[in-house]
Amino acid sequence: MQPPTTSEEAGFSVLEMIVAFTILALVLGMVSQSIALARRNIVTAEAQLRSIKELRAAILLHQLGSAADNTNPAQAGFAGFHTEEREIDIGGSDIIALRIEPNASVGPTAGNMRFLTFVPAPARRPQ
Repeated sequence: MQPPTTSEEAGFSVLEMIVAFTILALVLGMVSQSIALARRNIVTAEAQLRSIKELRAAILLHQLGSAADNTNPAQAGFAGFHTEEREIDIGGSDIIALRIEPNASVGPTAGNMRFLTFVPAPARRPQ
């Protein structure tokens, strides 16, 4: 017995295929944008972590320099940073406001990175 001959054959219509490919293209577009956004966020986070490590090192050098001989580490020089400090008195506690800025030699985006922190003033030795 032969199958009935009709003008409709089994399979998908052209309209169904167009709808399926359109949905697939939309999903792939969203996935690719999500991956690109994640990559940019990772690069930004790595740059921020690098900056934080450099700033922590600068603060440590400042504290070590101040504790050792009361010199300004900006004068002693730690590469790539300019520091400015100002002593302030808050409730009888001596505190140093320390502003750290990268020099222009650090990189093109470094000019936007400014850091302000407060560190305890070194104890003054009685003479």
